[in-house]
Amino acid sequence: FQRLDSNQDGFLDFNELRSLLLRGSGTSNSFSDKQLRIIFRCVDRDNDSRVEFDEFVDWVYGKDAKSHKEKWEDTFLAFAGRDDRLSEAEFLQLMEASRLLDDAFDEEQASRVFSASCKQGEECLDPSGCSKAIARIAKRKGVKKALVIKRIAECEGPLRHSDYLD
Repeated sequence: FQRLDSNQDGFLDFNELRSLLLRGSGTSNSFSDKQLRIIFRCVDRDNDSRVEFDEFVDWVYGKDAKSHKEKWEDTFLAFAGRDDRLSEAEFLQLMEASRLLDDAFDEEQASRVFSASCKQGEECLDPSGCSKAIARIAKRKGVKKALVIKRIAECEGPLRHSDYLD
């Protein structure tokens, strides 16, 4: 655990665990960013964005994973990259990859939903803002919010976010 903790703060952050998992998967780097986010969230049981030693040991020895409800947030985080916030371009990529853009809800409408869902003075979405955007999308499309969540949760996300291309 201490060797993995590159900044020696006593915890593993996403990038430290990500490095371990990509090294362990061989040269194929077979994990997508969404899969890496899902694994990180499973390990980080108290949701403080860092993995403590006990959480890591519990994960290694097979303690229960996180709830099914958090899957859309994993997709959100895969598209968000290192800053855990969606820019407008990332939001539009998420909408396209989730098959939410169509004649009834196009890119222009998606951009308006994005702007309306951002916190005042910001030009990005955190998970809370994305939840608001999901509700707005459902209303504009005339569907239940659960359908929009399902589409986002089912989306694989990018294989590698550009933030992680070395």
